[in-house]
Amino acid sequence: MAFDAQTEDYSRVLLGEMWRNPDVKPQEAEAFYEDFQERYLKDRDSIQQSDADRAFHLVALATDIVDYQIPFATPEEGEELAAEAASLLDEAIKLDSECWDARRMMAMAECTNQEDYYQYLVKNLDKVRASARRQIEDVPMWFQTEGWAGDYTPDFIAVYTIKGPFLRWLGSMCFEALVGGRYSLAIEHHQEIIGHDPVDVGESQLAAMYACAKKGNLALLEEVANGIPAKEGHFMAWRLLASCAAYFRQGEIDAASDELTKLCDLFPEGGDLLYEQDEVIQGAFARPSFSPGTLDELLFAVSEASVLFQEGFDPSGHGIFGEWVRNHPAVQRTRGKSPRSKGKGGAR
Repeated sequence: MAFDAQTEDYSRVLLGEMWRNPDVKPQEAEAFYEDFQERYLKDRDSIQQSDADRAFHLVALATDIVDYQIPFATPEEGEELAAEAASLLDEAIKLDSECWDARRMMAMAECTNQEDYYQYLVKNLDKVRASARRQIEDVPMWFQTEGWAGDYTPDFIAVYTIKGPFLRWLGSMCFEALVGGRYSLAIEHHQEIIGHDPVDVGESQLAAMYACAKKGNLALLEEVANGIPAKEGHFMAWRLLASCAAYFRQGEIDAASDELTKLCDLFPEGGDLLYEQDEVIQGAFARPSFSPGTLDELLFAVSEASVLFQEGFDPSGHGIFGEWVRNHPAVQRTRGKSPRSKGKGGAR
């Protein structure tokens, strides 16, 4: 599961409509949902919405442009799309000064370096936290205590809708702390996230695992990897890359080799991704969703693992650990087997 702007956009408007109709009976709920969905799809503006709802809709439109159109656009198209997205986010902030997703995405684009962006997130964290707390307090008490039409939903409302912008803010801090070399802070940010959202919808656990690997702390890595029961056994690309890097950092090369071999066995068409070690654009709204166990999982795991690969001087430009991974027999054996293959060849 990952944050999805379109789903959250729909949920915000639906929840507002539910709060305005507290007297719907359980037997009437299905008809209510069907009527709402038809109106939402045919004429969203026919449904009452707050300025905050309208602002988030603009964020959802900007997210589609930034995270799903620009990565596949030409440079010329990308400039036009970026300007369009910036205009949408600017309008969202004018509608709702506490549209924190819009502010975060704008800052990501405008900050000239990673450090400035991280400091921006740190500086405004308390405001974002307070905003989420205030919005939760504004949820109708009858909804919190009795649910709606026989459906008890306060966990849904609190975690996945109202807390969403706050959790994504913390998730960005977790990732940026990792990239900026603040490994203990990255782990602390992850721990704060799961204190608010034990399911870790934003998957900050993945950045935290890489932070543990950078510290060479295998015990902590195991604790973080197993810290969310619902996700045990998931995200094996991140987990195996992290443990491989941690073992390599400790000088336990045979153990590192075993972990990399397991990774190649799990993704038998992934050799090219591990060899090329390309970085893909990080999602501005949140980490893009992917299907577990597919090459897309490995693609994102390898991209985010650049912080692991590119450590220490190496003439190839891939880093000592990265070059070791590229030339490992298990990686070489699985090269050229993916439909995404760039062609097989010797190490550069």
